[in-house]
Amino acid sequence: MMAQRALPNPYADYDKSLGTAYFDASGRLTPEFTQRLNNKIRELLQQMERGLKAADPQDCTAYTGWAGGLKRIYLGANSGAFEETGSEPSSGKSAGRPVPGIAVLYLHLHDVYGDPAYLHAAHEYVKKSLSCLTRRSITFLCGDAGPLAVAAVVYHKLQNHKQSEDCITR
Repeated sequence: MMAQRALPNPYADYDKSLGTAYFDASGRLTPEFTQRLNNKIRELLQQMERGLKAADPQDCTAYTGWAGGLKRIYLGANSGAFEETGSEPSSGKSAGRPVPGIAVLYLHLHDVYGDPAYLHAAHEYVKKSLSCLTRRSITFLCGDAGPLAVAAVVYHKLQNHKQSEDCITR
């Protein structure tokens, strides 16, 4: 006789009725759940903004700085977060400093919600990142190319095509 090759499943089978609090009959998010998500987004943005008061003003890279924080945005952050637990491998920055996803995050929120306030916030952070370009490193994540690329998109969306083009040609 064969040995049993599976572990017992301690979880209940899928219950479609549990999804009704989150999705309507056509599979769209319910207004109540959408409101909860929007409230949580606003709450996390406020928490992030409070944490940014301790951010490194000289970190302007697309990897960890004002321009992007791409790692934190795309890999996600815990709700208590925006703090590193170890040092960044390629940035040489110290552990425990805030890792904001600022300009790219606000640019994305503008794309999702269409709220001009988010585009304005992205613009403010782009201006910070452009003020401290090194002109020494051309890599996207840790050099000048990332902040310039993000700035080009922000300026394009602001209909400031000359500044957008300047960021592209630098």
